[in-house]
Amino acid sequence: MTTSLPCTSLGRKGNGGAWRSTTHTLSSSGNVRELENVIERAVILTPGLSLKIDDCLDARPDTGMDSDSKKLEDMERSHIIRTLEEANWIIDGKRGAASILGMNPGTLRSRMKKLGIKRPQSNN
Repeated sequence: MTTSLPCTSLGRKGNGGAWRSTTHTLSSSGNVRELENVIERAVILTPGLSLKIDDCLDARPDTGMDSDSKKLEDMERSHIIRTLEEANWIIDGKRGAASILGMNPGTLRSRMKKLGIKRPQSNN
């Protein structure tokens, strides 16, 4: 895909007031702002009048997460359980899990119910 970019909007002076840009396979996922950011970054980092967009200019951060990543609900469940264990399954009070998580105890109980979190039975 070949695109003409007006240099004035990008703060660069070029041949005839426009840059010629040949973009190669940019990931189709994303949006116009991401594409705009990639192009602006390329304008800043590319010397001369030929705008080159390399893979290294992809503006999206690498999260280190793959397609098998946990769902948000799973991560929330794990975090709440860890916090409850740290608080010895105490929800209310200054040292309770709700206080540690910065939430209302009623909200924590509601989230626990929604996520199916129950205090494990002790063997005593």
